[in-house]
This record gives sequence, C-alpha cells and structure tokens, in this order.
Amino acid sequence: MPTHDALWGMRIALLAALAAMTLPATAHADKLPPRDECAADASFAAFRTTLKDIVARKDAKALLALTPPDIEYSLDPGIPGKAGFAKEWDLAHPASSNLWTELDLALSLGCALDPGEASIPYMYARLPQSRDTFATTMPSRPRVNLRASANTDSPVVALLDWDILTVIDEKDSAWTHVKTDEGKEGYVRVDFLRNPLAYRAIFRKRDGKWMMAIFINGD
Repeated sequence: MPTHDALWGMRIALLAALAAMTLPATAHADKLPPRDECAADASFAAFRTTLKDIVARKDAKALLALTPPDIEYSLDPGIPGKAGFAKEWDLAHPASSNLWTELDLALSLGCALDPGEASIPYMYARLPQSRDTFATTMPSRPRVNLRASANTDSPVVALLDWDILTVIDEKDSAWTHVKTDEGKEGYVRVDFLRNPLAYRAIFRKRDGKWMMAIFINGD
C-alpha cells in the first residue's frame, strides 16, 4: 500500500496535470532549424559526400551520372528528362552554370530522411502541414534582423533564428514584409530569406544506387 509521502506526491502530480489542462494555451512560434536526418543512412551519407565533391568541382559529367533518365527539373519542361535538365542548366558550359550555386545552398540547409528517399533542404520536407507554403518564408541563415522598415538603417524589431514567417507583401524587390508568429511585423532582406518551394532536390534509389530524381523550383 502506498506510503503517506507517496500519496502526497501522487496528489501533487494530479493537481499539476489538472491545472495544465485548464490553463489557456500559450502562443507557439514555429521554428525550423536545418537538421541532418540523412547522416543516419550510411549509404546516403557516402553518396552525399560524392555529390558535394562533384558540386565543388563543377563536374557536369559526374553529376549527370547520378541522375536518372527521367529526372524532374521543371514544372513545364520543354525537353523531358536528363537531356532537358542538362540544357536547362547549360551543363555544356559547366564552369558558368548557376546549378552549382543552387545545389550547394540546398545541401547546406539540412536533409530530411523518409522511407525510400532523402530531401534537401530540410525545411521543404519538414514544414508543418498547417502552413501555407505560398504565404510562407524563412531565414536562410541564423540570426537575421527583422527591421521596422525596408532599409538597413532601420531599427531592429526582432532577431530571427530559423523562424517560420508569414509573408505580408513581396512587392519590394530587395525586402519582404513579414510577420512572426508572435505578431511582430517588419522587413527582411530578400537575399536572407528562402521559400520552402525554392530549389530542392529529392534523392531516391535506382537499382540499389542513390540518384537525384528531382531538382526543381516552385509548385
């Protein structure tokens, strides 16, 4: 039979639980720092090391060897598959292709691992389903200033650290008007933000080998 002290402890725990049920819910700010779930898969980790080296060398031939014939690269491709992908990114002239910049940035923003596939950046695969992807943006780096107006001399309203933000206005080509979950409004430089539907890659296995099945922008 429980002792007096044990009964008292049980009573305190029950009262705390009841109090928590009756307290109003507090506002919760969604944050989505980039995580690396994909390191848990040794085969993908090795593949990614190879891919990063290819990107650093701007080796178009080696990259195309890691893409399947039916790679998806556009919502409305003029030429489907690998040939269209190579033309889209001007891989005949790899040194000047912007593909390496976009791939390198996506690779730097974490990786999500799901059964049968890996996705970069992490924010694309793990954005909460309650969020409207078309009205959402996020800092592309930690500790980004949210300013009172659209200029760098404006006071800092808040310091953003991977906050998921609601877009209010995108008319300015250099600044985006956003709101935090706590209701703070302000402006962030466009080059410090990234939409979850910006360039992302999805990798899947083909015949036991990891391949870049999708590299696409938009929805």
